[in-house]
Amino acid sequence: MVARLTTVAVSVAALLLVALTWNAQSGGATGNIITAPDTGGVVGQASSLVLDSSGNPVISYFDNTNDNLKILHCGDPFCSLSNVITSPDTEDDVGNSTSLALNNKGYPVVSYRDRTNTTLKVLFCGDATCSSGNIMTSPDMAGSVGSGSSLALDGNGNAVVSYRDITNDDLKVLHCGDSTCSSGNIITSPDTDGDVGRQPSLALDGSGYPVVSYFDLTNGNLKVLHCGDATCSTGNVITSPDTGGDVGRGSSLVLDGAGNPVVTYQDTTNEDLKVLHCGDPTCSTGNVITSPDTTGDPRDPSLVLDGSGNPVIAYSEEIDGDLKVLHCGDPTCSTGNVITLPDTVNQTGEEPSLVLDAVGQPVVSYLYATDDDLRVLRCGDATCGVPPTPTPSPTPSSSPTASSTPTASETATASATATPTPTPTPTGTPPAGQSVTWADNNCKDGVNPIDSLLVLRGDAGLSANTNECPPMGADIEVLNASPH
Repeated sequence: MVARLTTVAVSVAALLLVALTWNAQSGGATGNIITAPDTGGVVGQASSLVLDSSGNPVISYFDNTNDNLKILHCGDPFCSLSNVITSPDTEDDVGNSTSLALNNKGYPVVSYRDRTNTTLKVLFCGDATCSSGNIMTSPDMAGSVGSGSSLALDGNGNAVVSYRDITNDDLKVLHCGDSTCSSGNIITSPDTDGDVGRQPSLALDGSGYPVVSYFDLTNGNLKVLHCGDATCSTGNVITSPDTGGDVGRGSSLVLDGAGNPVVTYQDTTNEDLKVLHCGDPTCSTGNVITSPDTTGDPRDPSLVLDGSGNPVIAYSEEIDGDLKVLHCGDPTCSTGNVITLPDTVNQTGEEPSLVLDAVGQPVVSYLYATDDDLRVLRCGDATCGVPPTPTPSPTPSSSPTASSTPTASETATASATATPTPTPTPTGTPPAGQSVTWADNNCKDGVNPIDSLLVLRGDAGLSANTNECPPMGADIEVLNASPH
């Protein structure tokens, strides 16, 4: 017996909305979907994006018209329906330099700067949309502080924040003593050598110790701090893994599976995008540095690692004003890189924030500068477009010590706007010996909201990554089934 996989019934209005959004805003190019969930004034600067347990974006950002902090909780994975936007802090000029995480209840926790009082602030939302029960604290009010904040939550749900002390030109780290930063806070200045601490990016290692990348303005270098304890009070190691020119602005850091830092940043001297993959947890030896994009003067990169440990980076192109997405072909971005331009309409792509959804496809929030709107991109595949043919890849070099200056051959990976190709619909068969659950459209984690997303994409004619499951609409053979 042969059965045809069909989709479950969905709202016609929802399908029309998805299809119209796709055709109108991304030109039907590659299955990418772009929405503008907030167009009220000059909004969308300094966005920070995470996905909730249903795969819906939650974004903190700055409302420049009203000088307020804003929070968007999207009602669906595309931010097309039932979005909730709140302004949980409207006191003075607040909401720049936002960094967001969700606590174990799915409630947003946000660090940001109060420019009126020149302090660091932290918001703890009382519900998923920050509509009630919010708590705001100012854990550091010493001088002019809070610029460029980067936040993570420790194993107890307490906030850890790195930021710049403008008064003293230092890097600072705050470790809150409780879940609202109301008591027991510890603030340290682990690097006070010169004008340092600009545009930091923070992650916590397996022991809960902060690891921070940042820019050393005095020497024009990238720096990496690996703290020796949870509060950066002792045993800290600071290295300068790249000293080749004016490098290190706008850094974004994550840790690989071995706990080694991976950092993307700007090479201002050569107007290139750089990627550092450290050879050990302190970036002291075996580092590899590549320049996977040497065109367009890349800015404001945001980095995550895919399931294979390969970097995926969203960033803006200063010269043409486009949004770019780089998907590296290996963990050091040395070969097989793919660069696409999913949004090239006018001046766009500024200050992006990137995450990957449950099937490894990029989701990006950013500023559409032409109309001063917040935009959200949901990519149709892992590269945000049909991959162009890659050009020769950069040749990495290893640095024996952190003080040396690694070099890398500079190359431009293909960055043409992706064009669609027809997607074949083969006859699918489940993996041998594996049962397939009805409506589990990607054969992963049972039936969940991602399967509904795949249904919407398939019915709208978009690409739908079904992993080992048969493609949407494919014929499959059902063994030992009764026609009744």
